[in-house]
Amino acid sequence: MSISEHMSWFKGNFGKRVSDAVAGTPFTIDLIAAIAYQETGKEIWGPLSRQGVPVEEILKLCTGDVVDFPKRKSAWPKNKAELLLHARGEEMFAMAREAFVAMAAKVPTYQRYLANQSKFCHGFGMFQYDIQFFKAVDPDYFLNRDYEVFEKSLGKCLSELKAKAIRLGMGNKHTLTDLEMFAVAIAYNTGSYSQSKGLKQGFGESIAGVGKKYYGEFIAEYIRAARAIAFTPPVANPITPV
Repeated sequence: MSISEHMSWFKGNFGKRVSDAVAGTPFTIDLIAAIAYQETGKEIWGPLSRQGVPVEEILKLCTGDVVDFPKRKSAWPKNKAELLLHARGEEMFAMAREAFVAMAAKVPTYQRYLANQSKFCHGFGMFQYDIQFFKAVDPDYFLNRDYEVFEKSLGKCLSELKAKAIRLGMGNKHTLTDLEMFAVAIAYNTGSYSQSKGLKQGFGESIAGVGKKYYGEFIAEYIRAARAIAFTPPVANPITPV
């Protein structure tokens, strides 16, 4: 599938639920689709949808990020040892390891890490809510596997986007310009946004023949791809007078 086909799959399966959730916010279905694709679409739900894996199973497999210290320098936990020191850390590790094994069984790029018994997932749900929030914000979200429910994963995404919009001084806006949407998305990934850096912020990926491409640049590309896919919310059947 092309990016356009992936966006069509996303809108076809989740468009109505997303459009209902973003109503009354400055966020759009295209922004949400772009974040979903950047966070888990390229590696997980894109390839799995091509294989015909059922949607509900795909949602359960949307986990990722097995990076530990030293690359994981600031975010908690740095590794298994630090996680186990926290209350219910053993329970969380067991769940995160199980999620990793299940996902890697379907996603070959992760299989090379399976031999390391200390590896576990740090990101959960289609929109990758980070395990750092297990520490003091919402441990039950992870332990109860709420991330497997699309609406709950989307809810965490929207709450983070709202928080970042407020931090960037956009909390009272009813609509966002493209640049403002890109900025909020970058802050979603990094926690902040620097106007001077433009789109070259956030997670960077080296691409042959292109060089390093950043989260902001990916998001801009994916929003454009999502906009090219029309979505019209279904109209409820009118009540026929008796």
